[in-house]
Amino acid sequence: MGSKRSYYWAFIGYPESLPENFESILSDFHIKILQSPLHDKDLKEDGSGDYKKPHYHFMILFDSLKTYEQAKTVSDAVNGAMLPAPLESKNGYIRYLIHFDNPEKTQYEREEIRSYSGAVVDIEPAFENEVSDDILLGQIFTFCSFNNISEYCDLVNYCIKYRRDWYRVIVHKNTYAVCAYVKSIKHRRYIDGQAVDANGIIVDIDHYQMPPEV
Repeated sequence: MGSKRSYYWAFIGYPESLPENFESILSDFHIKILQSPLHDKDLKEDGSGDYKKPHYHFMILFDSLKTYEQAKTVSDAVNGAMLPAPLESKNGYIRYLIHFDNPEKTQYEREEIRSYSGAVVDIEPAFENEVSDDILLGQIFTFCSFNNISEYCDLVNYCIKYRRDWYRVIVHKNTYAVCAYVKSIKHRRYIDGQAVDANGIIVDIDHYQMPPEV
């Protein structure tokens, strides 16, 4: 491990083991560091349904290649619970801080990532290629309508298997809106294959009009 050099290193820390002033300690290094939200709802991989011990993920972002020993200086200062590990992908690990690409794991909020010494500038670029939630939500509604999806669980199961980008939108940000939309599909009436309203009139959204301004 000593011969390995990397710009980016990661370690974890348990809240009860971290010094009370660990945030000040990290700040005093004047090195860019990112701290995940508290991972307190991660499930064990053994299928028991039990939670893992609450922990933080820390990511050190050096400006030049550093050795394991240099990274360990930082983790040791805050009683890191895991030996620092070199990272292959900067953006990949930033996204992992909230399990962004792992919908099978508990999801955490991007806004709760803590940054030190200017590391905040590295957060958004890691997600900048993502389509906006509004666009994704439009895709989801169109998909549900086209496939006549009338149960929220069916949509969730589909997203887990095929659309991880949709999963975050429907489970953590727009659950109520998606459930309401799916429910409306379930109760939609059809006559001869055409959607009709409560009065039996064929629904044609292309002919909807805005009411006169009051």
